[in-house]
Amino acid sequence: MTRLEVNENLALQRRTWVFERAGWVLLAALIAAAALGVFGGGWLAHRRAASPDGSLVVEYERFTRVRSPERLRVRLADVHAADERLRLVMDAAYLERVNVKSATPEPERVELGAGRVTYVFAVDGSSGPAAVTFEVEGERAGTAHGKIALGDAEARFEQFFFP
Repeated sequence: MTRLEVNENLALQRRTWVFERAGWVLLAALIAAAALGVFGGGWLAHRRAASPDGSLVVEYERFTRVRSPERLRVRLADVHAADERLRLVMDAAYLERVNVKSATPEPERVELGAGRVTYVFAVDGSSGPAAVTFEVEGERAGTAHGKIALGDAEARFEQFFFP
């Protein structure tokens, strides 16, 4: 009978097991994060930002990808437009990070101002709830801080764009 001599290094084997288990934990954490929406399209990704009085609400995806179309839905609780114009103001700092592809309904005009862009929409004169949807795409990776306002009502939000 022949005997095999095997060199064992138990300390190395234990370190390998520790790294293997740490890898499994990391993999499980990544899978859980993806399932919850950290990488977009899930429970943690969908967010709402509202003005303090609740009259202006922005619904958006917190996590998304660069160059991936994303919707910002702006809900207005009660629209009172004296001159039959609705003026939604977007912060220029946010618009430097994203590209607005479209707005539904289509704005009557877009006005550029110091540090802001104003989207002017025609309204029919009646009061009540209204909604505007902007389709945006992130221009570069990182966090974009946004602000949308209608008169004194203002909602602030953040989006993170993955590369």
